[in-house]
This record gives sequence, C-alpha cells and structure tokens, in this order.
Amino acid sequence: MVKYEKIIISLLLTLALLIAVLSILPTIEAKPEELPVIKVGMNAYNIYFAVEYARERGWDKELGIKLEPVYFVAGLLNLQSLVAGEVCISYGLGDAPVYVAASKEMDFRVIGIHVESGSLNNLVSIPEIKSIPELKGKRVGVMKGSMEEMFLRMALSKYDIDPDKDVEIVYMESPEVYAALIAKRIDAGVPHFTHALELKRIYKYNILMTGTDLPKPPKPISVMGYNFIAVNRAWAEKNPDLVVKFLALYYRAMDYYEKDPITLNKYCAEKHNAQHGTNLTDRDINDIFNLLHRYSLEEHIKVLFNPEQPENVWNGARGMCEVFVRLGRINKIPDLKKYIDPSYMKKLYEYKENATLAIENAEKAIQKASEVGGAILPANTLKEQAKEALNKYNYWVALDLAKKAIESAETAEKTAKASKEELLKEINTVKESIKEANNLVSKAIESAEVAKNTAIAGIVIAVIAIAIAIFTVITYRKRVR
Repeated sequence: MVKYEKIIISLLLTLALLIAVLSILPTIEAKPEELPVIKVGMNAYNIYFAVEYARERGWDKELGIKLEPVYFVAGLLNLQSLVAGEVCISYGLGDAPVYVAASKEMDFRVIGIHVESGSLNNLVSIPEIKSIPELKGKRVGVMKGSMEEMFLRMALSKYDIDPDKDVEIVYMESPEVYAALIAKRIDAGVPHFTHALELKRIYKYNILMTGTDLPKPPKPISVMGYNFIAVNRAWAEKNPDLVVKFLALYYRAMDYYEKDPITLNKYCAEKHNAQHGTNLTDRDINDIFNLLHRYSLEEHIKVLFNPEQPENVWNGARGMCEVFVRLGRINKIPDLKKYIDPSYMKKLYEYKENATLAIENAEKAIQKASEVGGAILPANTLKEQAKEALNKYNYWVALDLAKKAIESAETAEKTAKASKEELLKEINTVKESIKEANNLVSKAIESAEVAKNTAIAGIVIAVIAIAIAIFTVITYRKRVR
C-alpha cells in the first residue's frame, strides 16, 4: 500500500512540474490565415479610386483576397509594369499602348473593358488661340503612343492640318502637359480630362475639341476609345480564381456608384486632389462618370464578348488598329483573338447566374418543405445568407450556401413526409385495433346473449324441476297418509 502511495505522489509532482513549465512558456497565438495578395496597377485619377474605396472598406477581404494598389500617372507606365510582372492586374489602360504592346507580342492579356473613354479627350489651348486652324506652326503637347495622341492626330486631320508637318508635337507625360500649358511652354495640348476641366475653369483656357466632336463635321470620324482591364498572362493562368475575384470586387465598386454617387463623387474628388494637388469638385467627378460608358458584366457577355454581335470588342479593336496602322503607330494589326481573353469574365458571369438560379431553387425547395410542415428554419437561414453573399458579389459563396439551403429544405421535406407517413401508419394501426376491439365486443355481446338465454332456460328447467319435486313430495305425503 505504501508503495502505491509513493507512485501516486511521484506522478502528482511530475504533473505539477509540467503545469509550471507550460505556464511560463510564451503563448503561441494562431496566425490568421493570410489572404493572397493581388498587386493591381491603377491610374491615379478620378473614377479609378472607386476600387480603392472598396479596398478601404474591406470588400476585398470579404472575397478572400487582399488588394495592393500601385498607382501610375499614365496607362503606358501601368502596362509596362504589368508586362514586367511588377503588378498582376492593370485597369484603366488606354487602347493605344495596348495595341502597340500587342503588336510587339508582349506577354499580357486583355480580360475586359473598363469604360469607353473617347468622349473624355480634350484639345486645350492657351487663351490666345481660339480655333484649331490657328494651331499651324504651334507647339502641341501630348503623351506619346496614347489614345490622346490618336485623338490629337484625328482632330488636326479634320481641319486638314498635317500632324507631322504643320505643328510641332511635343511628347510628354499627361501631368506634364498640364504643367506646360500653365507655364505656356506649349500652345495647346491634350491633358488628362480632369486637368482640362481646371484649365478651363481656373485659367480660362479654351477647349478646341472634345471626343464627342469627332463624329461631327468637318470630316466626321467615328472612333471608339476603349479603356482596358488586363492581366499578366503567366500570373493569371496560375491564379484564375484570383482574377475572377478581382473582377467581382471591381464590379461591386463600380456598381456602388449607382447606389451612392454622392459618396463616391466626394471620395474620388478628395483622392484625386490629394494625389495631384488639384481642385476638382464633386460635380466634376459626377460629370466624368456621366460622360463615360461603363460596361456591365452582362454587356461583356452579350455584346463585347459575343462574336455574333457587330459591336463586339474584336471588331471594335480591329477598327482602331487599322487607324493606328494608317497613322504609323503600329506596323501590323495584332492577333486580337489571342490578346483578348473573355474566359475570366465568362467565369464570373457563370458564377453569378448559377448562384442566382440556386437561390431561386432554394426558395422553391423551402416552399415545398413548408407545405408539408417541414422544419424550414435552417434552410431559410442558409438561403438568406446566400442572398447576402450574392449582394456582396461573392457569387461562389452564395452558390455554396444556396446548395446547402436546397439540401436542408429537401431533407426537411423528406423528414416531414416520413413523419406524416409514420403518423398515418399509427392512425391506421389504431383504427385496426379499434375495429378488432369492436369485433371482440360484438362477440362478447353475442356470447353474453347466448349465455343469458342459456341461463334463463336453466332457471325455467330448475323451476319446473322444483315444482315437480314439490308435487311429488306432496303426492307422496298424501299417499302415506
């Protein structure tokens, strides 16, 4: 007995020592799961800050990604960074640098159209110059190889001005065009749209032509200025799901403008002014949003990425490339089927459609379960969670939740039906038991009736027997006497 007590005491001391050691060890906290980081190249202007608005509110994390914005003052620099693999996705790329890069077979892919931006171009001049013909012999600033340069060349050509002979084109980045106009180092230029607004409002400069004037006389020119979303090809092929999640975030941010334009106008104006030292107003941002045509997910699928539609992106891009070839900006039309990849946008659309349909089916399944008295609360909760995920553009989560809601509702329906069938069986059993009991009662009554009749007959016989006995006794006594 003493031996066992010593063993128990030894074990208790060892346990106490172990607890003491563990108590002084540093606490190891479980690291939260790290989200995949997506470096996104954005132009540091006005409406592009809508995606930054989404990031600041944690909408990227709700989709299971972490957005890391990288800002550029020009689309060309953004595209160069994309091709170099310094960013994974770029949006806000003007079509000119994209067509030039594609003609040189650089390694990237266009996956969508951000906006149609040709209407935003402005040819701005100093106050002394009031018309395009007055630009002959003058210095005109523009960013090389850009959509703005193509717009400038078309604008000059409308008035029979040879861009290479009749004016001196000075190449510079877009912010430099703005600064050079203010300093009057150039006589005219095509600055960024927001700078054009300030030049007109504050410095009283003249806007000689806008993108909306190109289709007008003289010499109408129909032009479509695409603003592209593109990916680094190698990265995208390794991470297709991340591309789709970025597109979901992008659409949530852009569609939010329709829900709350006042908030986004204010936010984008503040961000733009902080980045460039400008004085854009909320109204300016509102005007920009209204001038741009933003392509919805549905438009991408049904129009832009639909080969049967004449307005598809391949036809539009080819027309632009033909103009670029004529202008000498590219020497050949690139393989647009290769460079424009609709698969990521189609995948997002497929997720959205499937999630929407699954939620509809969940509602039908819940209704069927309810009609038979099923316990639908769990299924209904899952369905509401699916709708919430759908509203947050988290289509794959919405799809998964809706499928679970359907499964839960179907189980509830089966359980309710099984319970009902079991109840019916029990009722039928009770009915059979009652019937059997009724039969037994009937037999008992019959037996009782028989017994009753038999008993009466016995009594009669007994009475007769007694009467005979009495009569016999009396007769016998009489005889004895």
